[in-house]
Amino acid sequence: ERGFSYSYGHGLVEKGYLLLKQSGYLIKPVTIEEWFNLKIRGQQLVGKMDVLFRINNELVMIDYKTGKEMPDARDLRSNLQATTYAYVVNLLYKENCKLLFAYIKHDKFLETTRKQRDFDKLESIVDEISELEKYYSASDAIPITPSPSACQYCALNRSCSGPASIGY
Repeated sequence: ERGFSYSYGHGLVEKGYLLLKQSGYLIKPVTIEEWFNLKIRGQQLVGKMDVLFRINNELVMIDYKTGKEMPDARDLRSNLQATTYAYVVNLLYKENCKLLFAYIKHDKFLETTRKQRDFDKLESIVDEISELEKYYSASDAIPITPSPSACQYCALNRSCSGPASIGY
């Protein structure tokens, strides 16, 4: 059964679609609320893209932001979520995309793009995470205080003895 969040999400997509269409763009939806589950350099990357359109022969990923303040251009340029979305689109569709962040509360879109150097930096961050995971899973560097509420969100739970000790 589809609940409130599904209806709300599709309402946002429709609003964005209408805003773009009114601006004269040729729009073709590619995917809506697509989950991805990819292995990148040994790390699992799971997430969901709100919507991916083909607009005037260019892939455009739109991420809807509700109730959020708009960042400045520098913050958007360094936004790791944006880089991750662009990386995933590049992997899945074999082409780069434009990223639009739709700030619903403000009725505005902020646009950014990513290049190969951004993807290289993301891969470097993933490599650092892998190294940290190896270090912390092989030592007693961090005292473990397992709890179901904490362990379910911890990126190290698959290599940590804490979750197993509480039956998680």
